[in-house]
Amino acid sequence: MRIGIGALVGITGGPATYARELVSALAVLGGHEYVVFTDCPEQFAHCGVETRHVPLRHTAEQVTWDHIHLPRQIATTGVALYHGTKNVLPWRLRVPGVVTVHDLAPYHRPETFAWPQRWHFRLTVPSSVQRAARVLADSEHARGDLIAQFGVPSARVVTVLP
Repeated sequence: MRIGIGALVGITGGPATYARELVSALAVLGGHEYVVFTDCPEQFAHCGVETRHVPLRHTAEQVTWDHIHLPRQIATTGVALYHGTKNVLPWRLRVPGVVTVHDLAPYHRPETFAWPQRWHFRLTVPSSVQRAARVLADSEHARGDLIAQFGVPSARVVTVLP
């Protein structure tokens, strides 16, 4: 299967580390063909996966990255499944999606986010988890929050420990 993975790694933090480590591990496991949509393709050169550069100059541009530039790229690559590794699926995603939600900090600690990111996550995380074929949480706490906050059926939320 040809699988697309969104990997914003130019922004320092846990989701960037998660995306890098996930792609590296999947490349070693093999069995599928991976296309990594990323702002920093050079960070995946050692993995032997196809990369597509989707520029991101500033965190405020993540809205257009996720919902304009990324869907265009996905549409041209023939992927059968897309995995959003940073809480969000594109609005116009035309293939099944999997989304990893690390936590609900934009809801519990909104002051720790710049207003464009806070607005983006609060607007798009609920619809992303509702549309996702599978929701991945990287802790039991995050899993419980997703089920309680958004009413996601517990069978669709899987905890994957980093």
